[in-house]
Amino acid sequence: MKNLSVLLIGSAALSILFLAGLFVFWSGEESPQPPLIISTHQDITRLKTSLAEQEAIYQAELDELTQTLQEQQIIYQTQTETLNAQIIAAQNQLDAMQLKQQTLKSEITRLETTQTEKATASQQQLQQTRAQYNEQLAQLKETQSKLVETNAQLQNR
Repeated sequence: MKNLSVLLIGSAALSILFLAGLFVFWSGEESPQPPLIISTHQDITRLKTSLAEQEAIYQAELDELTQTLQEQQIIYQTQTETLNAQIIAAQNQLDAMQLKQQTLKSEITRLETTQTEKATASQQQLQQTRAQYNEQLAQLKETQSKLVETNAQLQNR
């Protein structure tokens, strides 16, 4: 910071001296210029005052820019932390959803297996029931035949 201030002051001083030199050499008159006169104590004091004013202006601008930079860095850091927190939260949600997805896939597989087993068991039970029905129906028909035969014998006697 101090080196920058010295550099700015030196630049300002050289700029002022250069402009003063240009003003002296090109004052707008076409007449021959008097030889260069070395500045008096009053001119030097005026230049020092002007340099001090310029330095104060530059320093105020530098302070303002530094303050703005610090504020922007704080804003940037806050936004970065907020975004990082959002990224972490989103990643946690994604992890939880992937775990839930795996759980649901396992549950679907289990339910499909159960459904297949129940369908197979129902089909087997239906076949057994049909077989029993057919067997009982056959027995019933046989019993009816015997009954008809027995009735016919009883009526013939």
